[in-house]
Amino acid sequence: MRGSLVEAARAKRELIRLFIERIRRGERPATNVRLYDLPPRGGGGRGIPHAAEDGGSRVEDFEAYTLYIARGWAASYEAAGGGYRVSFEAEYSDVGIVLPQAYSEERVRLYRETLEALAALEVLPRIGGGLLLWDGSLRPLVAKHRPGASEAGMAEAARILRDRLRLDLEEALGELEKLWAQGEAPASPGLIASRLEVEALGDRDYVWVALLEWAEKLLAVKRLLESAWRAGVTPLFITKTSRSTSLFGGILPDVYYLKRLRRFDPFRTEHRILRGLEEFRGVEKGSLRGPLLPVEAGLDEFYRERLGLAELYVRLDAGAPILKVEVAFDAGQADPGRLEGLVERSVEALQGLPRARGYPLGLSVAHRRARLAGGDVERILAVLGLELERSGRWML
Repeated sequence: MRGSLVEAARAKRELIRLFIERIRRGERPATNVRLYDLPPRGGGGRGIPHAAEDGGSRVEDFEAYTLYIARGWAASYEAAGGGYRVSFEAEYSDVGIVLPQAYSEERVRLYRETLEALAALEVLPRIGGGLLLWDGSLRPLVAKHRPGASEAGMAEAARILRDRLRLDLEEALGELEKLWAQGEAPASPGLIASRLEVEALGDRDYVWVALLEWAEKLLAVKRLLESAWRAGVTPLFITKTSRSTSLFGGILPDVYYLKRLRRFDPFRTEHRILRGLEEFRGVEKGSLRGPLLPVEAGLDEFYRERLGLAELYVRLDAGAPILKVEVAFDAGQADPGRLEGLVERSVEALQGLPRARGYPLGLSVAHRRARLAGGDVERILAVLGLELERSGRWML
């Protein structure tokens, strides 16, 4: 409507309030969703080997360029004195200029996820047979398309990458792994800079650059999950504020209906099994067409055929938030009976970990260590000599 925001709010107030009330009165949770009681079990003293990770990223826009800052942090925990202590920690960080500048926010998220996966990979040897806690959902981590992607554009992007870098995508991923081994991550910007002058990158180069960055993230997550399974580690992806509607299929998030069914007591839902990328994206098996994933480095086969997850909701403590938990498993090695036991053991192990307000304490620590506060950004800009630089959005 023509006018101010306050005028718009006043005009829409009754309509919005009526809409909210109708949703609250009219929406009824499905009755076929099974909930199971969880017996009270305090965490902190069972000596469960585990690790937790998180990451943070930021973009700073200046008049002529965009600066990115990204960090991934992970730590392993061991039993000590009736509780736990950090036995090993790994941190990966990067600062640079987003080149080309198209889709900068989305591409910096890829950098951060790559750093998170590599940091988590480094702590895996410390928690054989334990749990790896990842902050966030597995489904968007692996099921999103690359920035600026089109289904028909994969082959063209790969062709341009080969022409520009004199490497095909398979060879480029091999070079990235060599750079990881030297401690450089994300390695895509460094590989590109080693073969092209900055001035040689034009606006349209984002098509193949984003393909390389996206494939690097997918490869890092693949390496993490494969290494975890070999080590007998169970990867758990935990979301505290899930907006998923996959359980009830309602207009509001699943957690809204779960709170109406079970307001206070600890519980868990029946788990749901998803196998492969089609089911992660919520489409019919076999209906995805075209080269949506690179075949190089086994990425297509891994994400379509091998990767599975069991997803469920839990409330670990009375009155605590409801968490969405995804258990990542090797779909090529798991039968229904084993999966049932894996889910049960995962929930029991979560209950045995130290928690703060129903949330694993290790993830809370990882969040504090990985997040980028304003002071962190100011220090980085000072180190770079950019603290007095005008941003791209400064006003007279």
